[in-house]
Amino acid sequence: MRALTAHPTAGRGGGELPEDLLHDLPPEALRALDELWGGSDSIPPAALERLTPEVGPAPPAVARRGPPPRLQMSGAFDSGTNLLWQLLRANLGEESLGEVCPAKGEGHCWFWKHAPPRQLDYHVDRLRQDGSPVVLVAMVRSPLAHIAAWIKAPYNLAQCVHDSNWTDYHERPCDMHGYNEVPGLGGEDFSGPTGVWNRYTRGYDKYGGGKRPGVVGLVVEYERLVLEPEGVVREIADALGMKQRAPFQSIEAPAKAHGAPHGRAKAIKEIQQMRYLHREPMSNALARAGLCAHLDAAAMGRHAVPTMPHARSYADDCQRSNS
Repeated sequence: MRALTAHPTAGRGGGELPEDLLHDLPPEALRALDELWGGSDSIPPAALERLTPEVGPAPPAVARRGPPPRLQMSGAFDSGTNLLWQLLRANLGEESLGEVCPAKGEGHCWFWKHAPPRQLDYHVDRLRQDGSPVVLVAMVRSPLAHIAAWIKAPYNLAQCVHDSNWTDYHERPCDMHGYNEVPGLGGEDFSGPTGVWNRYTRGYDKYGGGKRPGVVGLVVEYERLVLEPEGVVREIADALGMKQRAPFQSIEAPAKAHGAPHGRAKAIKEIQQMRYLHREPMSNALARAGLCAHLDAAAMGRHAVPTMPHARSYADDCQRSNS
């Protein structure tokens, strides 16, 4: 396979990106880029290594007093945590990240990044016990797009997905037991895929905006990460007291200097054109209405997609589905 390198000026702006300049990228490279920018957790680590730039030392950290912060990434499956981790690696450097996130690889850091909400408070409280500041970066995603991603690749949510009747949707009980459980807490029970999205999102929103002492909670929309990756990385770097590389390094891997990255281009179109609403089961009005009836409207209203000229609320997916 051709060695792939990151393009130093990519990731700025969110306009249409031409796809006809990508004919010399190997098909497996395009698939890997699509998976990464599509928020998937399924891309193999070896493929990730081929898609990301060499990451050496980062610029010196901003001077600070006291112990270094502890970075923890969190997100339900297919929320974009892999993409975020690779962007941080490319722009903050392995050495700097290793000081705040000891468990390298896919960004699990101090505990399992997919830990369900009931475990989240337990883990964060343990991280704060010695007085170290915690930077919690939690990924969320527009619910109909997120559930569509789980239908494609449910991971530990297989029971939730497979037991659902999309054209006659009801919140059937499902669980996430036996996965990185905390002694004494056990697994977690949910009310269908909508219950999973509701509880994860509400659990993360509790940490946003400095609501927990000693915790800098950054709730990042997956859509914002795709459309504005440089701004997201800068916000996290500032919270960690680190300097990011200049120029910004995106994981776009064009085959030519004037090429366009297939993965991000496709992800941008998916978000801007809401393509997930035009595929089954979301293209079915009954399925959309059933799901929307069980989604937390307040949680959807707290998050938006930074499209131009006007941002689009997560709730707009349901409003559009009912029009």
